[in-house]
Amino acid sequence: MGLGPVEAFRAGFVAEVESEVVGFALCKDMENDPSGFVFPQARETLYLLYLAVDEAFRGQGIARALIHASEELAREWGRTGLLLDVAEDNPALSLYKRLGFERLGAQVFMRKRI
Repeated sequence: MGLGPVEAFRAGFVAEVESEVVGFALCKDMENDPSGFVFPQARETLYLLYLAVDEAFRGQGIARALIHASEELAREWGRTGLLLDVAEDNPALSLYKRLGFERLGAQVFMRKRI
């Protein structure tokens, strides 16, 4: 099994309650990313790859704090935006909208059974 380089993840944040990790965010700087994003602001963007909060701790502002930490990192690195992707039926979608995220388009996942 092969693994990609660790440097692909540029930064991470954890949220702790009484020394227990209850949430995390992983961010990637898109400035030198060769993935071929088709939107013009890609190189100015910090990509929020993963954001997760333990179900027992949701609704307490943890996701909001992790997003704000990611925004601050983006500003420190001179980036003008924060990008994330989310499933249409994810309850966090409403949080992202409240925090000012805007829909860029739609992505369709397809699978062929073989």
